[in-house]
Amino acid sequence: MLADFVVNGVLLAADAAILFVLWKKREPKVLALLLVLCGFAAPFLGIFSLFMIGLFASMRVCAWAIFVHGVIVLGGCAGLLWKLHRKTAIAA
Repeated sequence: MLADFVVNGVLLAADAAILFVLWKKREPKVLALLLVLCGFAAPFLGIFSLFMIGLFASMRVCAWAIFVHGVIVLGGCAGLLWKLHRKTAIAA
């Protein structure tokens, strides 16, 4: 259970960092770069949690990452890009 708090804290910090970078430079290219970096980092988080906390906890962490943190990041990105790049914001 403590591992869930640790992993969710790391993911929340990553969410905040992504939204902060996008807030500073509101460009669709920056959004694409950030999402690609997250896509490359996600398997490492999954493998790390699989070996450290077991299969069931790893599935729980992945579910949190997809359904909570993914929604936070994409919703925040859509909100930040709404005025300047509406079509990209709708796609996000």
